[in-house]
Amino acid sequence: GNLDRFLASTTPSVPVRNMPETSLRMRRSGDAMDSSPYFCLDDLWESFREWSAYGAGVPLVLNGGDSVIQYYVPYLSAIQLYADPSRPVASTR
Repeated sequence: GNLDRFLASTTPSVPVRNMPETSLRMRRSGDAMDSSPYFCLDDLWESFREWSAYGAGVPLVLNGGDSVIQYYVPYLSAIQLYADPSRPVASTR
C-alpha cells in the first residue's frame, strides 16, 4: 500500500563498512576479533542531500486508482501516527 511505498522511498540506504584487516589485528582480544560492521554518519547525511533540495518523491495511489507523486521535504514534513481514542483497544490475547 501507500505506507509501504512511503517507507521504501524515504528510508535512507547507506553502505555497510567493515574494519580494515590492519585495524582488526590491533583490536584483537585473544583469538576473537571484533569485526562488527558499521556505517559512517557522513554516508547517512549524503543520502539526504538530494532530499534537502527537492524533497523525497513518493509514488502514491489515490482512492480512484490514479497514481501521483507526492514530495516530502524532511525539514517541513512530518508524519504523526496515533491511535483513535474513540475506538476500543484490541486485545492481544
